[in-house]
Amino acid sequence: MAPLVPEAVERGGHVRVGLEDAPLGSGRTNVELVEDARGRIADAGATLATADEVRREVSAANTGV
Repeated sequence: MAPLVPEAVERGGHVRVGLEDAPLGSGRTNVELVEDARGRIADAGATLATADEVRREVSAANTGV
């Protein structure tokens, strides 16, 4: 996942991160994975969405707004 972050940010995409996306047996915690992704996103020139921003976007996508 990590090498794709700059490309996703550049193209206006989204980055999903969490234990379910980590290699089996990685030993990293969810917090570590999220902190790493946050840093990579910031390095690529973007910021994290807030929970409210994500909810609005998902709601709009589901209603076709």
